[in-house]
Amino acid sequence: MPGAGLAIGHPRRKSQKMKWLVILLLVLVVFGVAVAIYARSYAIDAAALHVEPADVTPPSSPNFALAAGDTARTNIGDLAETAALLDQEIGRLNGARIAGDLAQGHATYVFRSRFFGFPDVMSIRLREGVGSGDSFARPEGETITYVDLYSRALMGFSDLGVNQRRLDRLTEPLRP
Repeated sequence: MPGAGLAIGHPRRKSQKMKWLVILLLVLVVFGVAVAIYARSYAIDAAALHVEPADVTPPSSPNFALAAGDTARTNIGDLAETAALLDQEIGRLNGARIAGDLAQGHATYVFRSRFFGFPDVMSIRLREGVGSGDSFARPEGETITYVDLYSRALMGFSDLGVNQRRLDRLTEPLRP
């Protein structure tokens, strides 16, 4: 008999494997949808999250980015100009204000990841100063706005660097 020695998979075994693969795929899809629903409906306490970046004690988890005090970002220009630049960039990054008003110098925003909608929160404080002539970036008498930022993930232990990248992208248009 030709082909008698060939091992041919049993059709019933193949259909059982396919059945379990489909079940596994459905379980993963249901789990993903459940995580997305939970993340998008996560309650955000705006009052508790509206903090001064300079007063923050960094958490022990690596799910944050902080630029405040000595590490604050700077912009050559007044508070209104800096607020307008940051507002424009926040819009590009799909941020939604949940507290404060950046034009007044202090605001907090929520940003969500694209797929699951995990919430990250960023608090921003603007402080005006005058350049002391200590460097080319801070000419004497020039108005400078210091930008303190604190961005953090509300869910999970690590943000995989997302908050630092967002902070960097947000401050790209500033003129240090």
